[in-house]
Amino acid sequence: MGGERGGLPKWQFTLSATQANTEVIRLARELTGREIVLMFDAKYHGEGDATLVIEQDGELVAESRGLPAGTAAQARIVQFNDIAALEAALAPGDVALVLAEPAMTNAGFILPQPGFHEVLRRATRDAGTLLALDETHTLVCAYGGLGGDWGLEPDFLTLGKSIAAGVPLATYGMRDEIASLIAPPAESRTVSGAFVDEVATGGTLFANLLSMAAGRAALLDVLTESAFEHTAHRRRRLARRRRPRPARAGPRVHGESRSVGVRVVAGPTVSVAHDAADVDRYVELFEEFLAAVT
Repeated sequence: MGGERGGLPKWQFTLSATQANTEVIRLARELTGREIVLMFDAKYHGEGDATLVIEQDGELVAESRGLPAGTAAQARIVQFNDIAALEAALAPGDVALVLAEPAMTNAGFILPQPGFHEVLRRATRDAGTLLALDETHTLVCAYGGLGGDWGLEPDFLTLGKSIAAGVPLATYGMRDEIASLIAPPAESRTVSGAFVDEVATGGTLFANLLSMAAGRAALLDVLTESAFEHTAHRRRRLARRRRPRPARAGPRVHGESRSVGVRVVAGPTVSVAHDAADVDRYVELFEEFLAAVT
């Protein structure tokens, strides 16, 4: 996963992106000595306690039942693409980590405005805050994910879902100095119930042989650079064929993101398994659907 594809030298494997993001948050808190995680409104980063926080009626609250009462106090939420709000949220110097997608995927598909990621990276560095990009969903867009395609430079990168073609597997990449925090300890754990001088990571089935074999096969033999090149051609074919016809007014294909008014692009995903015939068949069915509802 390193080098040209992931852009980061060290990788740790988990069984879900939820757990990958959970461990990234723990490492960021240990490195910075801070607790707060900053995320963007309408995000989704899994089912870990720290990420299940939303803004509701002007205050931060737990997103679901069963979460600790103090969960919301350890988070900060701002609108994607709102540079002024981002800088204000980082200004107190108490944010351990910004956890973000390169483009948001949980409320349609929200693209970053020009220059947003450059400001995000500069602002986090200036504030002593670490930056994690969650490409669990956006890896489908390019061989190295959107971050690789756009030349982004996060401190952490998390991936899941597709990297083992349906077998449970996820991973997170990190810089060398961060990885040193999870190097094997000088002394192994000798008894349960005693303090262990390590960052809390790991799980009983992490890096099991089946998951790792599936991940190796998917990444090396299926999710190849040439496969993504072919998929890009099919996406362009789909985009050309799905352009609205001037003579007919169909339902809106763009929406508004919750409260910020950014443009949201809604559309299907083309995978490496699709061919030109699949794209054409989709367009035919989509046009039949539009004809039926307009």
